[in-house]
Amino acid sequence: MLINLFTDSSPKTSSDPYRVSLQRKNRYFVVMAGLGILMIAAAALNLTLQFAPDAENILELYSGIGSALIAVSLVKLFLNRRLLRNETLYKEARLNSMDERNQALARKAIQGAASTVLLGCYFAMLAGGFYSRTVFWCFCGVICLFVFAYCIFFSYYRIKM
Repeated sequence: MLINLFTDSSPKTSSDPYRVSLQRKNRYFVVMAGLGILMIAAAALNLTLQFAPDAENILELYSGIGSALIAVSLVKLFLNRRLLRNETLYKEARLNSMDERNQALARKAIQGAASTVLLGCYFAMLAGGFYSRTVFWCFCGVICLFVFAYCIFFSYYRIKM
């Protein structure tokens, strides 16, 4: 069953784009759970081998984030599989996701979150520059990466649409 999540060789009952998107999301959730396992393994390896002895606080953070990734991925996998197996729940979720109002709300929410993160990084870059040059350059790199990714995705979707 797990191999079907990666190879996309599972039998499709229809060519419904929402069903295909749910199956694609399931593959992403498996990858996210794998990343969570890697984070926990890195924390455990550092605990046993002590290759970064000053990273005691980071180890707890890594194991916490890894556990959260695994838990969220498993919950979302369970919910998506339940949707794919129950036709009435599937139809209701499909109608809910294809609703134009919900799509517009999601776009506005993403725009608001992105602008908030960008402004937060900008002010953290300004304030962090007084204390550490490393903090300044890290936040500057995040802002540059965001703008660069925005330009690439904007160009890609402008060509595609």
